[in-house]
Amino acid sequence: MSAPMNLTVKPAAVFEQPALAMLLQLYLREFAAFTKIDTDAEGHYRYPYLAHYWRDPARFPFLLRHRDTIAGFALVRRETDPADGSQQMDMAEFFILPEQRRQRLGERAAQSIFALFPGPWQVRVLLANKPAEPFWRHCIAATTEGQFEEHIDASSRIFRFQFLSER
Repeated sequence: MSAPMNLTVKPAAVFEQPALAMLLQLYLREFAAFTKIDTDAEGHYRYPYLAHYWRDPARFPFLLRHRDTIAGFALVRRETDPADGSQQMDMAEFFILPEQRRQRLGERAAQSIFALFPGPWQVRVLLANKPAEPFWRHCIAATTEGQFEEHIDASSRIFRFQFLSER
């Protein structure tokens, strides 16, 4: 998958955690329109898992840059099914800054991340997050040539697909 000119998708280093935490606050502020998110005493949105992305070998933090400026982030994790031990990748969180949207950066960044982890994937979209649904459906359909499954549970639309490295 080729990325737009000047788009880089790189693992976030430990020293970049504060930058990712700042972006995460912007993301959670938007996300709070769709679901209740707790805040701490200072009014910051809580996301208790961020530090785990640098400690847990099954979690992968990424910073997305466009023209050497941070454009967003992605938090990816490998999940293991307790029933059969099978593994799949999960796009836990994904965010493009509003001023960077509508340039196909999100689609290209997601495709670049999928390519880093060939095999089974899942992307969950909160049902209340109506703007995200068409983005992910288009992105995944373009990535998989339409070969994906879509399910709905109590709160989310779940896209499942295989990313094949030869695409």
